[in-house]
Amino acid sequence: EGDSTGASTMPSSPANAAPQSVAAIPAKSIAVLPFDNLSDEKANAYFATGMQDEILTRLAGIGDLKVISRTSTAQYASHPTDLKTVGHQLGVAAVLEGSVQKAGDKAHINLQLIDTQNDRHLWADSYDRELKDIFAVERDIAEKVAEILKAKLLPEEIARVAVVSTQSTEAHDLFLRGMVYFNRANDQFALTPTEMPQAIALFEQARAKDPQFAQADANLATAHMNMYWFGPDRTAGRLAAAKSAAEQALARQPDLGEAHYALALYHYWGFRDYTLASQQLELARKNKPNDADVETIAASIARRQAQWERSLAGYRQAALLNPRASITHFLIGETSMQLRRYAEAEAAHTRAVELAADPGAALVRRADLGVTWKGDLAALHAALDTLTPGSDAYSGNIHLFFRAAFWSRDYAAAIKVAESSPRDNWAEYGNIVLPRKLYLAQAL
Repeated sequence: EGDSTGASTMPSSPANAAPQSVAAIPAKSIAVLPFDNLSDEKANAYFATGMQDEILTRLAGIGDLKVISRTSTAQYASHPTDLKTVGHQLGVAAVLEGSVQKAGDKAHINLQLIDTQNDRHLWADSYDRELKDIFAVERDIAEKVAEILKAKLLPEEIARVAVVSTQSTEAHDLFLRGMVYFNRANDQFALTPTEMPQAIALFEQARAKDPQFAQADANLATAHMNMYWFGPDRTAGRLAAAKSAAEQALARQPDLGEAHYALALYHYWGFRDYTLASQQLELARKNKPNDADVETIAASIARRQAQWERSLAGYRQAALLNPRASITHFLIGETSMQLRRYAEAEAAHTRAVELAADPGAALVRRADLGVTWKGDLAALHAALDTLTPGSDAYSGNIHLFFRAAFWSRDYAAAIKVAESSPRDNWAEYGNIVLPRKLYLAQAL
């Protein structure tokens, strides 16, 4: 996430997973699987997804638990038949399954906690609540799961699990709708320009309904920073909007981890101020001990400071929390390449290909490694030829189409790439953004 351009993070089929040994799976570990949407109106699917996400977030704030990121659980069915395999693939001892039915201002939620090793039901319950009471339901579920898994809650974690984000059901509904676009862009950064503006609009509407809604402010700040970095919209206005939203969130909820995370992105991506960014990440980590994104950004900062081994350790920690995300393995591959550990880099890129929802982009990245390692331009050309013109993977790798032609000394082809691209700015590796006309000038 820290330095990728258009890489896909969404996982592919479970068959590609490398199972963990039973001995390596901690007893206090859980994955929250996607909830079934049983609403009569299928348009309410966002609500079931939102409930899964918010319950997962409350659990992830408990330091004594290992909680798997949403990205890695998104591929699975709500009620998979082979839970033992799921447990091995995700490295968890238990999964939380559920279904949600929303009708008007009421919701019905069914949940069951299951041991992945023996398919034994550890706990089950159902809730019929008005939407205004939904946060109390989320709190009760998180506390019950922690109790069953024998996870110790610190006083500040008890308070965090019980927090009520907003008193406005309208604001909460708009927030959950915005999270659909927010997550989609986070899962595949090439979608940022199209998905994140829709998330921003809905978060702003949520704020308008409840100006005290700190969580909406915090996610709005992160959305602006993602637009700044992956849009790419490298403007002072975008930075100012992110900072303002994050500061408003912290003014209302000073310990909000998501707001500290957004400020870390602001200092890191906006100004390369690694000291201030790292300070904000530490504050975020206190409240988000299971957050793979926090570990990924910390590792990316370490890499920019040439702290190579620390960076690799950070990416590997992120991979434990988000085992089915291709982006982490891509970053391990890129870092290993910088250290000239080419065989390790190739293994990591191969793993990224296996996990990618869109393997085309990941194949291109692996082929680009071959150029650095072996000067193999043919493999890069072959990988680029697999990308469909107009696709996100194609536009996200436009600079490599140019480089492949340029390195082959086919300057006419390089000129054609630069002249035909609809993007005024291109993002290179490391997310350095340069004008398309500069590339054109090079080829000319």
